[in-house]
Amino acid sequence: MIQDIPNAESFRDAGIEYLNKVWENSVQLLFRDDMDESEREPVLTHTQSNSNLALLHQGVDFLLKSRLADISPYLLLVGRSNHWPKSVSTDISFSDFRIIDSHDLVKAVNIVSKDRLPAYFGDWHKAIRNARNRAIHTVDSNQYADSIELIRLVLEASEFLFEPKQWLRIRRDFLHENDLSQNNHEPEISEAYLLGCLQREFLNAIDNLSLDDVSRHFDFNPKKDRHICQYCLEIREREYFFELKNEEKYYLATAYWINEDRNDAYCLFCEEARIDETHP
Repeated sequence: MIQDIPNAESFRDAGIEYLNKVWENSVQLLFRDDMDESEREPVLTHTQSNSNLALLHQGVDFLLKSRLADISPYLLLVGRSNHWPKSVSTDISFSDFRIIDSHDLVKAVNIVSKDRLPAYFGDWHKAIRNARNRAIHTVDSNQYADSIELIRLVLEASEFLFEPKQWLRIRRDFLHENDLSQNNHEPEISEAYLLGCLQREFLNAIDNLSLDDVSRHFDFNPKKDRHICQYCLEIREREYFFELKNEEKYYLATAYWINEDRNDAYCLFCEEARIDETHP
């Protein structure tokens, strides 16, 4: 009997966790130009860059396997029966069988799934797979992906495998579900720390990505004059020792006017913003 049969949810959760790890590893290295030299983080080393490419590829492949397992986990098995595990007298783990190779995943998903992948996803996935293979099997000094490139790849993976402009929601849900915001505080305080974490990550990412990338992956116009969102400020003020100093003003300036005459504003994080006019 086959045991330890994986399901779609397990593959999906693992894939999302890998993408979040690459995002964390990359976005924490971004810094603002006005930070002191001592506050600036070093760039990714060559080894760190390759490790993150490998994690990204693993996450993408798990999300593809999730689509197959959602139909039947046995679609993941390949090979003739004479290549199956020899023992028939004991239970056999699913992992003892040969699993579909990475280069066959896109074709398999497009054959059996009602949700076909975009035509250009195949080339994108091949490029990621080749980069991963070089990272694992060689020490190619010419291969290097910096923090911004890795962030862009995470955003593209999210767009291809979920829906456009959904990474902020996915990241928020991941932090909330895994209690990564802060150390088991009361819910309202944890929400404040989680929002602060998201603001630091996404504002730094947005201000380092190209305008085309921001427009593609976020419902946010970075060219607009930014204002502090009153809703977000009220949440952040629940943090212990919170002070609205210069850096926090930067991270809280996530709202802009859609139509000031109608008092219609938008915030990246809470969408229906109320602009705080008391903190220019």
